[in-house]
Amino acid sequence: MVATINTTNISASPTVTGNVVSYSISPALPSGVTLNTTTGVISGTPTVLSTQTDYTVTATNTGGSTNATFQIDVNAIAPTALSYPSSPVVATINTTNISASPTVTGNVVSYSISPALPAGVTLNTTTGVISGTPTVLSAQTDYTVTATNTGGSTNATFTLTVNAIAPTALSYAAVRWLQPSIQPIFRQVRPLPER
Repeated sequence: MVATINTTNISASPTVTGNVVSYSISPALPSGVTLNTTTGVISGTPTVLSTQTDYTVTATNTGGSTNATFQIDVNAIAPTALSYPSSPVVATINTTNISASPTVTGNVVSYSISPALPAGVTLNTTTGVISGTPTVLSAQTDYTVTATNTGGSTNATFTLTVNAIAPTALSYAAVRWLQPSIQPIFRQVRPLPER
């Protein structure tokens, strides 16, 4: 049986041939779940997480006993409402120090992201923090972050753009325009000879 912590109401009744005086179980059931030693009913709502475990239930009378296996796996409540409040992020290559922390409801065991982040930027798979200084240019990209626990997962989008460093110090060197020099031309005019 797969149950969710503080949520699933377990109720499992045995079938058995013959008269049973008492039931017992080993190992002990998770907190919140009990075995009725008279009827053999296993019931309750688990209050602790538990990995998949095989429990041996023994039905006994004066003539002997018989065994059966009862399996319980108690998972966490799946996380919800994952988000990155700082998204979208517009960064500058080799300059911006990105630090984006998630908000999420519920317990998270691990985080993952797809596609891969630009070089220089990483996801902490335990905390979900996205951090670092990008060392490559990247057009605006939507990254899917997944937060997971034993009960399931939830997704959020983190948007990142990595731009080039803006150009600076634009100027033009002084240009001298040279005015052409105009020199007057004088011609000597001789008078015509008299006739």
